[in-house]
Amino acid sequence: MPRYVSHLFLLGAMTFMSPVSESQSQDQSATTNQFAGWIEIQGDATNGLRPSILIGKEGPNWSYELDFLSLTNFLDTSWMKITNRVGAKLQCWQSDGTEVFSTNTEVLDAMHLPVKTTASEIRRSVPHSRWGLCWLRVGSSRAVGNEPVTAASTTFNLADAFSAPFTNYGVLKITPLLYRVDTNMQAAQLVEFPPIKVKLLPDGHVQTLTTGQTNDTTK
Repeated sequence: MPRYVSHLFLLGAMTFMSPVSESQSQDQSATTNQFAGWIEIQGDATNGLRPSILIGKEGPNWSYELDFLSLTNFLDTSWMKITNRVGAKLQCWQSDGTEVFSTNTEVLDAMHLPVKTTASEIRRSVPHSRWGLCWLRVGSSRAVGNEPVTAASTTFNLADAFSAPFTNYGVLKITPLLYRVDTNMQAAQLVEFPPIKVKLLPDGHVQTLTTGQTNDTTK
């Protein structure tokens, strides 16, 4: 059973997505897997974390879940989320190449985050009772053997970001974001993980297009 089952409250309404063909996926660095109406796309690893995007469609609306696979041991105070539901930079294009611009404040905020900040500044807009949720923590469902463990991040409905419907297909670029926190638990620096670009087809199929090079501001 996939590690995501506890998160997928929409599974019953999903249409099954056919696997990405070998011709579509060759020369791609992303890994793709199929889970009951969703497709998982794993991006390139950076600093011991590998982004994992689970994307699916319900009716006309697309949603994604962004997780991180921990490839090494790290402290629970090593990484912080960007404190909004997007969890990434999002860009979207129509089939004719026209970019669809979002007016969602969370999407816009994610495009202009400070590269250097502090853990206290990241928590400033979060109620004190929810401060613990700002940290990227390994989930309770630990993998077996050499399999990576999962650190859950966020779930986001793309209909909240882009109001224009896809007339044919849409291209979505997701650049996962996290803050890496120093051992003093104060200074934090933004890390952009390698972007993942997918084609979203009207029938619910997903094609992986590219994953890009990492942009790690901590280097």
